[in-house]
Amino acid sequence: MYDLVRLDHQEIIRNMVSRGHVDVIHAGPPCGTGSRSREIPISAAEHGPVPLRSEAYPEGLPGLNPEQAERVRCANVIWAFIAEIVSVAILVQALWSVENPLRSYLWYTKWWVQLHACYTHVVFQNCMHGGQRPKWSLFLCNWKSLLRIAVKCDFSHEHLPWGKVKVPGKK
Repeated sequence: MYDLVRLDHQEIIRNMVSRGHVDVIHAGPPCGTGSRSREIPISAAEHGPVPLRSEAYPEGLPGLNPEQAERVRCANVIWAFIAEIVSVAILVQALWSVENPLRSYLWYTKWWVQLHACYTHVVFQNCMHGGQRPKWSLFLCNWKSLLRIAVKCDFSHEHLPWGKVKVPGKK
């Protein structure tokens, strides 16, 4: 297993891709720091995790505390590296896809905005592929056959409600 924050692990992957040892790449970079759900209050009195990014600051809001800044930094390292690997995959003509929520701040970052503008968008709702909520996701890819999974919810099934879920033993 590779840790994409580690430069030595990045180099291993970079070498595999650049030498043509990889035919297909799929990445699902961490989306927790880039989630718009951080902007939704749980109730009038309670807010969940605070936003760490915005459209104006997709690489991280100014004034984050040290723990928040480190989470954003690590996610940024991974986001930038995956964009680099996608660029290498394009050069060696490998198939690639990257998944994140449709409205994730990932797509607004300096590493992704140009790729986002130039490649295939496969937009779908997760509940149509076994998810329990109608969450919208995006695969950005150079793999047009993935368009077959681009489906909108047909409401033929039940969804779990949105909101905070109580986990036994946690506040």
